[in-house]
Amino acid sequence: MTKRSHGLFAIAAAGFLFVASGAVAQDGATGVPVEVTEEKIEAFAVATLALNELNQAYEQQAAELETDAEREELMLETNMIMMGAVEQVEGISIEEYNAIAMAAREDAALAESINEALVDRLR
Repeated sequence: MTKRSHGLFAIAAAGFLFVASGAVAQDGATGVPVEVTEEKIEAFAVATLALNELNQAYEQQAAELETDAEREELMLETNMIMMGAVEQVEGISIEEYNAIAMAAREDAALAESINEALVDRLR
Protein backbone atom coordinates (compact mmCIF):
# COMPACT_ATOMS: atom_id res chain seq x y z
CA MET A 1 0.00 0.00 0.00
CA THR A 2 1.52 3.34 -0.97
CA LYS A 3 1.64 6.29 1.40
CA ARG A 4 -0.79 8.16 -0.86
CA SER A 5 -3.31 5.35 -0.98
CA HIS A 6 -2.90 4.63 2.72
CA GLY A 7 -3.77 8.28 3.34
CA LEU A 8 -6.79 8.03 1.11
CA PHE A 9 -8.12 5.10 3.08
CA ALA A 10 -7.60 7.09 6.24
CA ILE A 11 -10.15 9.51 4.79
CA ALA A 12 -12.59 6.65 4.40
CA ALA A 13 -11.94 5.04 7.74
CA ALA A 14 -11.65 8.01 10.04
CA GLY A 15 -14.58 10.02 11.16
CA PHE A 16 -17.28 9.10 8.71
CA LEU A 17 -19.09 6.40 10.64
CA PHE A 18 -22.60 7.52 11.56
CA VAL A 19 -24.16 6.69 14.77
CA ALA A 20 -15.83 -8.61 10.08
CA SER A 21 -13.48 -9.27 7.77
CA GLY A 22 -13.14 -10.84 4.32
CA ALA A 23 -15.48 -10.04 1.48
CA VAL A 24 -18.46 -9.85 3.80
CA ALA A 25 -19.03 -6.99 6.20
CA GLN A 26 -21.60 -7.11 8.95
CA ASP A 27 -24.18 -4.35 9.19
CA GLY A 28 -23.85 -3.16 12.78
CA ALA A 29 -27.47 -2.04 12.99
CA THR A 30 -29.07 -5.29 11.91
CA GLY A 31 -26.22 -7.79 12.16
CA VAL A 32 -26.99 -8.84 8.58
CA PRO A 33 -23.93 -9.56 6.43
CA VAL A 34 -23.29 -7.09 3.62
CA GLU A 35 -21.69 -8.58 0.52
CA VAL A 36 -18.83 -6.30 -0.51
CA THR A 37 -18.90 -6.34 -4.30
CA GLU A 38 -16.91 -4.18 -6.70
CA GLU A 39 -20.06 -2.09 -7.12
CA LYS A 40 -20.27 -1.55 -3.35
CA ILE A 41 -16.61 -0.56 -3.25
CA GLU A 42 -17.15 1.95 -6.07
CA ALA A 43 -20.21 3.38 -4.31
CA PHE A 44 -18.24 3.51 -1.06
CA ALA A 45 -15.49 5.49 -2.84
CA VAL A 46 -18.01 7.95 -4.33
CA ALA A 47 -19.61 8.46 -0.91
CA THR A 48 -16.25 8.83 0.81
CA LEU A 49 -15.11 11.55 -1.56
CA ALA A 50 -18.38 13.42 -1.05
CA LEU A 51 -18.01 13.07 2.72
CA ASN A 52 -14.44 14.30 2.57
CA GLU A 53 -15.57 17.50 0.84
CA LEU A 54 -18.30 18.02 3.43
CA ASN A 55 -15.84 17.37 6.26
CA GLN A 56 -13.41 19.94 4.87
CA ALA A 57 -16.21 22.52 4.71
CA TYR A 58 -17.21 21.64 8.28
CA GLU A 59 -13.66 22.09 9.55
CA GLN A 60 -13.38 25.50 7.90
CA GLN A 61 -16.70 26.66 9.31
CA ALA A 62 -16.00 25.22 12.77
CA ALA A 63 -12.69 27.08 12.97
CA GLU A 64 -14.58 30.36 12.58
CA LEU A 65 -17.04 29.65 15.38
CA GLU A 66 -16.45 31.00 18.85
CA THR A 67 -18.18 28.54 21.19
CA ASP A 68 -18.32 24.79 21.66
CA ALA A 69 -22.12 25.00 21.49
CA GLU A 70 -21.93 26.58 18.04
CA ARG A 71 -19.45 23.93 16.87
CA GLU A 72 -21.64 21.14 18.24
CA GLU A 73 -24.70 22.54 16.46
CA LEU A 74 -22.70 22.75 13.22
CA MET A 75 -21.45 19.19 13.75
CA LEU A 76 -25.00 17.86 14.15
CA GLU A 77 -26.16 19.75 11.06
CA THR A 78 -23.16 18.53 9.06
CA ASN A 79 -23.75 14.94 10.18
CA MET A 80 -27.31 15.11 8.83
CA ILE A 81 -26.02 16.52 5.55
CA MET A 82 -23.40 13.74 5.39
CA MET A 83 -26.02 11.06 5.94
CA GLY A 84 -28.07 12.59 3.14
CA ALA A 85 -25.02 12.59 0.88
CA VAL A 86 -24.48 8.86 1.45
CA GLU A 87 -28.16 8.15 0.87
CA GLN A 88 -27.92 9.91 -2.51
CA VAL A 89 -25.14 7.64 -3.73
CA GLU A 90 -26.63 4.86 -5.81
CA GLY A 91 -25.76 1.35 -4.67
CA ILE A 92 -24.98 1.91 -0.97
CA SER A 93 -26.91 2.66 2.20
CA ILE A 94 -25.62 4.33 5.34
CA GLU A 95 -25.63 0.95 7.08
CA GLU A 96 -23.64 -0.65 4.27
CA TYR A 97 -21.20 2.28 4.22
CA ASN A 98 -20.59 1.90 7.96
CA ALA A 99 -20.24 -1.88 7.71
CA ILE A 100 -17.72 -1.62 4.87
CA ALA A 101 -15.70 1.06 6.68
CA MET A 102 -15.55 -1.08 9.82
CA ALA A 103 -14.63 -4.22 7.89
CA ALA A 104 -11.89 -2.41 5.98
CA ARG A 105 -10.18 -1.53 9.26
CA GLU A 106 -9.60 -5.25 9.82
CA ASP A 107 -9.23 -6.45 6.23
CA ALA A 108 -6.12 -5.23 4.40
CA ALA A 109 -7.32 -6.56 1.03
CA LEU A 110 -10.61 -4.69 1.33
CA ALA A 111 -8.78 -1.54 2.40
CA GLU A 112 -6.51 -1.82 -0.65
CA SER A 113 -9.52 -2.27 -2.95
CA ILE A 114 -11.06 0.88 -1.47
CA ASN A 115 -7.77 2.75 -1.90
CA GLU A 116 -7.62 1.73 -5.55
CA ALA A 117 -11.19 2.91 -6.12
CA LEU A 118 -10.42 6.23 -4.43
CA VAL A 119 -7.25 6.74 -6.47
CA ASP A 120 -9.13 5.91 -9.69
CA ARG A 121 -11.81 8.46 -8.83
CA LEU A 122 -9.20 11.15 -8.11
CA ARG A 123 -7.45 10.75 -11.46
